[in-house]
Amino acid sequence: MIRVHTALLACAATACAVAAAPAAQAAVLIDSPTSTTVILTPAEASALSVGNIGGILGQLPPTFTPEAKTSLGHTLTRLAGQAAADQHSTMIIVIEGPLTGPTAVSVGVLS
Repeated sequence: MIRVHTALLACAATACAVAAAPAAQAAVLIDSPTSTTVILTPAEASALSVGNIGGILGQLPPTFTPEAKTSLGHTLTRLAGQAAADQHSTMIIVIEGPLTGPTAVSVGVLS
């Protein structure tokens, strides 16, 4: 089920980025045995921020408490704005643990 959520996250971010910036590349999705990583360009992060999608995406992890989902949504929105402000940055979302019940979701920006 979370694989669908992860794919939904990548598709939503990519779709928004394409709508906001036609030259945007597709989000990168990297699966490993212990995590799934989503990598977004500044244009994709901008679409995530401008579209205020962080709050929606924060609701996806089924094992998170309502407070954790809200916190994740705020973090996604805030860091998407930060990544969008620097054209040399990359927004990275790492979903740790089994995809059916993640143990953590980490969000960061590399400049």
